[in-house]
Amino acid sequence: MILIADSGSTKCSWALCNKKGEIILECNTIGFNPYFIDSSNILKHLRESVLEELKNKIDIVFFYGAGCSSEDKNKIIKEALTVFFNNADIIVRHDIDAACYAMYNN
Repeated sequence: MILIADSGSTKCSWALCNKKGEIILECNTIGFNPYFIDSSNILKHLRESVLEELKNKIDIVFFYGAGCSSEDKNKIIKEALTVFFNNADIIVRHDIDAACYAMYNN
């Protein structure tokens, strides 16, 4: 399964999709902006979310977040996601990238 996250500083929206791109589940957590949260707190919030029950079924995570604009900041997010979703490939990008993909016509 594919998990897509769109995170700001206060809220992160998650969409779990099957391989066909159909949305199976949508949920929210607090926002994971690496300027304001560390890897251990990200893990704490993920473990308290509905994603805890599904984490082993996820093959790839696309995380688009505010503050994810440098390798150092992306590392904070990727470290936590790699521990939590230990069977998945993790891709961390800036939330502006997600906006660009949403506007792209093809």
